[in-house]
Amino acid sequence: MKVIALRGKSNTGKTTVSRKLAEILISNGASYKMYPNKIDKYLQGELSPLPNGIWPRVDFIMECSFKGKEIGLASVGDYSEYSMAMLTFWNKRGKDLIVLCCRSRGRATNRIKEEKDYAFVKMEKVTAGENWQAYCLAKATEIFEKYIA
Repeated sequence: MKVIALRGKSNTGKTTVSRKLAEILISNGASYKMYPNKIDKYLQGELSPLPNGIWPRVDFIMECSFKGKEIGLASVGDYSEYSMAMLTFWNKRGKDLIVLCCRSRGRATNRIKEEKDYAFVKMEKVTAGENWQAYCLAKATEIFEKYIA
């Protein structure tokens, strides 16, 4: 299993890149399943409860099959516990590739480094005048071409 972590501070486009990557996969013929934002109704029992019994409200979760690869994508906000829970979730589901979002540092970053095969994609804040959507699409295309296609 390979883990690709979109790493960056809040509002650097991690979730947007995840969504753009999903669009690229779907447009290239991936079969997929999207999960609703409240995962407690759909995934209880597969994710262990987080501290204090909190279940995350996620930004984006999708699993798909593409050219023989089983892929899990998730953006669950900027909380380490949620990112680590999604990593465990996708591991249990036997994914070949996991794409998730995490902060620049912290427990989730350290947990990802425990995997045998991982890569970090650094996300930067877009400066004034830059095209946000173009930046995010370029990052998603880079990930698709380098790790999936």
